[in-house]
Amino acid sequence: FTTRQTVELQTVPFENIEPLRAFLAENGLQTGGTGPKVRPVVACKGTTCQYGLIDTYELSRKIHTRFYEGYHNVKLPHKFKIAVGGCPNNCVKPDLNDLGIVGQRVLKRDLDACRGCKKCQIEAACPIKIAHVADGKLVSDGCNNCGRCAGKCPFHVCDEFETGYRIYIGGRWGKRVAQGRALDVILTDETEVISLVEKCILLFKEQGEAGERFADTVARIGFDKAQQMLLSDDILL
Repeated sequence: FTTRQTVELQTVPFENIEPLRAFLAENGLQTGGTGPKVRPVVACKGTTCQYGLIDTYELSRKIHTRFYEGYHNVKLPHKFKIAVGGCPNNCVKPDLNDLGIVGQRVLKRDLDACRGCKKCQIEAACPIKIAHVADGKLVSDGCNNCGRCAGKCPFHVCDEFETGYRIYIGGRWGKRVAQGRALDVILTDETEVISLVEKCILLFKEQGEAGERFADTVARIGFDKAQQMLLSDDILL
């Protein structure tokens, strides 16, 4: 079993490769997850985890069907890896993939209701120690939208929220690690996420040079330019 939730069958004699592929296909298993194309999608366990904010299984299934299967014969400049994480804990390291998706819980804070409590329950619940009370009001600059503070305030400052998706582009593992950079927007519609995944793949296909990873493509054309194209209709689907 590999780090990308696939299986490698080793020491298969050459003459047995095609019979093995046929046997696996008869039992509902796919082969061929390598090469310069969209690779199998990786996901964490999503909402089966206490911290999961999105259904990673369902979203990954849709991405797998549309892009791993649907784009299987589309040759790209290099491999293209996608990871879907259910929350900012980043267990499947979405920001170290060519494209990463992270579940978000975007709170609609009612700061008018804040009493500036000396023992703030939002502050106590914040796992990254961002939330705090200053000048009698809650401050949470740098919030990663993990949602752990939702419903904790007795005065209902953080009761309402919207589920969202943060998108990272240009990450990479390996000998030259590149940390993906988050787009400036948080999407709240799953169809927008699917559309953006397709735009990223098409941008890589159109702008990428043979042998370079998406991280190199984004660095070469510039993150700001890449983001502008991805968030506009410059890349037609």
